[in-house]
Amino acid sequence: MKRVILCAVLMSGFSVSAQQVTVSVVDVSGKAIVGAVVEMVAPQLNAYSPIPKTYVVSQYDKAFTPYILAVPQGADVVFKNEDSISHHLYSLSDVAAFSFRLKAGERKEDIEFEQAGAVSMGCNIHDWMSGYIRVVTSPVFAQTDKNGEVTLAVPDGVDQADITAWHPQLQESLTVSWATEPAVRLQATMEMLPIPTQESSSDIYFERAMRAGGY
Repeated sequence: MKRVILCAVLMSGFSVSAQQVTVSVVDVSGKAIVGAVVEMVAPQLNAYSPIPKTYVVSQYDKAFTPYILAVPQGADVVFKNEDSISHHLYSLSDVAAFSFRLKAGERKEDIEFEQAGAVSMGCNIHDWMSGYIRVVTSPVFAQTDKNGEVTLAVPDGVDQADITAWHPQLQESLTVSWATEPAVRLQATMEMLPIPTQESSSDIYFERAMRAGGY
C-alpha cells in the first residue's frame, strides 16, 4: 500500500526538497495514536504561510466530523450541519470563543481562527458532542493515519527542526528534535485519557427537549 505524503501546501517560491521524514506517534504501550496533529517547527519556516483554503467541520449523526481538525493560523473554517436536526455549537476556548445555532442543512461560513492553540467545541443541545480544532503556526503539518504515522515533505533548506505531536487526550507535550533522519518516533510516557463517547443513551429526551425549544 502506498503511503500518502501529507504536507500543508506552501506559497509559491517555497521549494520542497526530495527529503521526507516519516513520523510515528504512539501511546505509552506503543499503540498508534490516530488523528494526532504533527507539526514541523523551524526558524526557516517563519517567513512562509500556507495557501489559503477552506477547512470544514461537519456535524453528522450528532457528532463532530472530524473529531480533530488541524488548520493553519488565520484559516477560515466552515461549520456544516449534515444532520436532519438542529445543533447549537459553541466554544469557550481562549483561542476562539463562539456560539451559534445551525438548523438542519445549514452552514456557517468563514469563521477565522487567528490565534494558535487548541479550540474545544461542544453542542448545547446534544451535550455528549465534542470536537477540537488545533490551530498551528507552521506551514508544515498533518494528522496521523490509522497506523499513527504521517510522512512530511521537508522544505528545501531545512535540515534541523523540532517535530511536535498533539492530541486532546494526551496529558503531555510530545516533541522530538529532527536532523535529516528519515524517520522519528514520538511516544507518550503517560496514559492517554479516553476519547469521549460521541453518542447518548438518552436521545429521546434530547429530541423532545429540542422540539420543545423550537429547534
